[in-house]
Amino acid sequence: MSKTVGTLMILPTVLIALIILWRSRDHITSFVHNLAVLFWISANSLWMVGEMYCNDCTKPYAIWVFAAGMGVLAVYYAFLLLRKLNH
Repeated sequence: MSKTVGTLMILPTVLIALIILWRSRDHITSFVHNLAVLFWISANSLWMVGEMYCNDCTKPYAIWVFAAGMGVLAVYYAFLLLRKLNH
């Protein structure tokens, strides 16, 4: 039963993250951080499903999704740093 409940909770969790992301679209810093959170939630969900249903078969994909979230933050902070250095 816990597998079913865990799997069912992915959809509302991702939907709430998308709503928060949409509402933060006018403030770039919040948007970027909320986008990273969405990647994190998605990666955790993917990893969880893989552990529960196929002997950790989704782990490599989840790592790429985690990396995408970190990449979004890295690009954003590199942009801020470059902008600060150029002004």
